[in-house]
Parts: sequence; C-alpha cells; structure tokens
Amino acid sequence: MTGTTGVLTFVGDLTAHRISEVKAALMLAVENVDHLFLDLKKVRTIDLACSHVLRAAKVKAAALGKQLTLLGEMSRPRRRTRTGYLSLKPV
Repeated sequence: MTGTTGVLTFVGDLTAHRISEVKAALMLAVENVDHLFLDLKKVRTIDLACSHVLRAAKVKAAALGKQLTLLGEMSRPRRRTRTGYLSLKPV
C-alpha cells in the first residue's frame, strides 16, 4: 500500500482511566494515515477495556482499507493478572 504512514506511541498503563484519551488518539490517527504503526514498547499493562479499543481501531482501519500494525516485542507469553490486566513485562 502506498500513502501516508504514521506512528502513535503510548507509554505507561493503558487502562479504563485513559480510555477516552486512547480512543480519541487512535481514531484520529486511523482517519489521517493509510498505515498506522502503534508503538506499545513502553506500555506496562493493558486492561480489557483498552484492549477492546485497540481491537476496534484495527477493525476500523480495515473497514477504511487501511492498515494498523502493532510495534513491540513480547519475548514470551504474558499472563493475565488477577485484576484483569495483561502484564506486558516479563513475569
């Protein structure tokens, strides 16, 4: 695909407390570039609410004929904690 690309970087915890911020940033970015790279390298945790927002952004991008690519390394599987968060740090 040719066209515009962009990188959106999140840092820290992606939790329900930040859901409005995360959703607004993702939707704006998806609308304005053809291929969005979502940098999660410095994200510590993602809760269920924010994981749904990430999925919705992926679906929206596909519906618009665009791409959304996650950036970051996960050297081994992460676990779900008792509080419903996904741990992105090595356990």
